[in-house]
Amino acid sequence: MSFQKSISIFILALTLFSFSNCGNAKPGVESIQFQQNPPFLIEGVTAQKWMAGIQEGGTGTNLFVPASNIKEGVVFKDLYFRGQVIEAKTDPRVRVRYIGYFKDEKKDFVMDSDPVNEAQNKPRIPFPFDLKNDEAVFSYAYQNIVSYYKITGVIDLEPLALPSINPNGID
Repeated sequence: MSFQKSISIFILALTLFSFSNCGNAKPGVESIQFQQNPPFLIEGVTAQKWMAGIQEGGTGTNLFVPASNIKEGVVFKDLYFRGQVIEAKTDPRVRVRYIGYFKDEKKDFVMDSDPVNEAQNKPRIPFPFDLKNDEAVFSYAYQNIVSYYKITGVIDLEPLALPSINPNGID
């Protein structure tokens, strides 16, 4: 084998090796910097697991995020908590508290010999953060820049069992 051919094979192998790890990285996660001094104050974040009184009602967790000293122009976006992401909602009872309603997802997948039936399965989107059980991330926009604030010390409240309610009012 000629020297030129050996060099060509080496360069090709090196090029292929350099691209082999590209698919393993989470896009953009490495570049996310958590804000240390956001344009608001968050204290006393709590989470409460809930269970519906009927099987079809499911289970989930509500994340309560009290915010104060919110600078004008801040727009709260999403809450990331325990492997899920959801849009932050304003608590109708208290205007300066935000809630994430995280419903536990069923892990049902269609397994079928016909690929058309399996096509309805949605691929799981990887969670972008490595968080502890008592941590959450709040994304927000301020001055047209989306930023992320890591919340630590989320306190778990006692689980809430919701009784089944007869929608027809008949006992």
